[in-house]
Amino acid sequence: MKQSLIVGLCGVYLAMLLAPTVMADDCERGGQQRGHHGKMQQRQLVLDYMVEAGDITQAEIDERVAARNELREELKALHVAGDDAGFDEKKASMKASMRELRAETKAYIENHEDLKSLLEEQRKAMRSKNRGHHGKD
Repeated sequence: MKQSLIVGLCGVYLAMLLAPTVMADDCERGGQQRGHHGKMQQRQLVLDYMVEAGDITQAEIDERVAARNELREELKALHVAGDDAGFDEKKASMKASMRELRAETKAYIENHEDLKSLLEEQRKAMRSKNRGHHGKD
């Protein structure tokens, strides 16, 4: 049970990390997507921590990413086919899964104080970087 939970979490976070398309202006901002404010780096930090802790393997992450990509393709096919009811149902299902996985990830982080510390350090660094970038020293 724990293993499948962790595998699911990793897959979702990695898929979220890989899913957005990087546009030219995003590259100019150092790869930051608008509105993400370091969330992608935080997801990667959590994944790296889980791998180092032995809670997941890279193969499990890759498997979940492939499953996530397949779901995204199904969603896209429903949209292209004009199946609004099927599209809405699939999208709602995916959103519910994401909410559940977010809650499970939050619980995982809460149970690992060292991971919480790493995330807080990363947030502080991002805030500091953003203040300097926006001229708010």
